[in-house]
Amino acid sequence: MTTFKVFLTNPTMRAALFGPVSDSHPAMGCMAETAVFSQWLHNTAYVDSLYYARWAKGEVDLVSLEPARQRPRFAVEVKWSDRAYDDPREIKGLVEFAGKHKMPRAPLATSLSKDGMRDVGGMQVEFSPVSLHCYTVGKNTLERRGS
Repeated sequence: MTTFKVFLTNPTMRAALFGPVSDSHPAMGCMAETAVFSQWLHNTAYVDSLYYARWAKGEVDLVSLEPARQRPRFAVEVKWSDRAYDDPREIKGLVEFAGKHKMPRAPLATSLSKDGMRDVGGMQVEFSPVSLHCYTVGKNTLERRGS
């Protein structure tokens, strides 16, 4: 059992090492996590504040801590399916984490295609397709570099 995650720096490395996979292959969940994390790696404003959160009964894929106070500023749970949009048990770790830590923005769960805000146990959770989230992180990163 481990208390950390290891991400490839680029999701194409998996295909290069083990061959291509279809969009329904079980490895796509891990590849989606890698794609999200690799986009954040290019964002110099956040890269040093990114963590994986894990505790006895849950985990969150990506948490950013404020550098000075070490308090969570956002949390992202990466999913490569739309199940969590209708079944909050799929993101119970994210909901538990967000319930314990006040953050300036709603927790985010990625999905395959679902988009929008949902009430999960009295808490607003944002859903965004993983492809759109990767695009948005990349776009924001490039815009910050240009200013």
